[in-house]
Amino acid sequence: KRRAGVPSGPPPVPPYPAVRERLAQLRVPGAYSRMGAKSFHVEVADAVKEYLGRRHDIDALEMTSEELLEALDRRPAGGLGRIEMELFLGSCDIVKFARGEPPEPEALEVLGTGERIVEQVARAMVEVDMRRAAAEAVRLAAEAAAAQAAQTPPTPSPTPVAAAPAEPAPTPPSPWAPPDGGTP
Repeated sequence: KRRAGVPSGPPPVPPYPAVRERLAQLRVPGAYSRMGAKSFHVEVADAVKEYLGRRHDIDALEMTSEELLEALDRRPAGGLGRIEMELFLGSCDIVKFARGEPPEPEALEVLGTGERIVEQVARAMVEVDMRRAAAEAVRLAAEAAAAQAAQTPPTPSPTPVAAAPAEPAPTPPSPWAPPDGGTP
């Protein structure tokens, strides 16, 4: 019997290794001729879109190219230009929807562009992830300090204790005093 909310099976592969594997499969010699132009371009576009969706927490696979471009305009892209992304998506869309049949070298260029997009976003996200982790560490440290301060009763500051007056030192006998301590 499975408990609700507990995932079954292995954990999902992180986005970067997953997309790298998908794109590497398209680099295998003969993949383009075996798949055909449309399937090849759909796989390239979907791999990149899924990666972008997972990294930016958007439903990129359900977005049109224009919707995806608008969503990406508001997210870190690591130097990825809108023009490069437009050209990539446009190249894939021409084959997917207009039944273009580019030769294999052109299809491999589109694949290369998809790989560059993934690398640029991956680099940008490392920086974003590091900033998030640092901010989280600061937040957790502040919470821990506040919790500790709330649990530890304040220690009273020590009250200065007045020093007891010292006994006066005995006065040495005066050389002018009579030896018996009497009066002269």
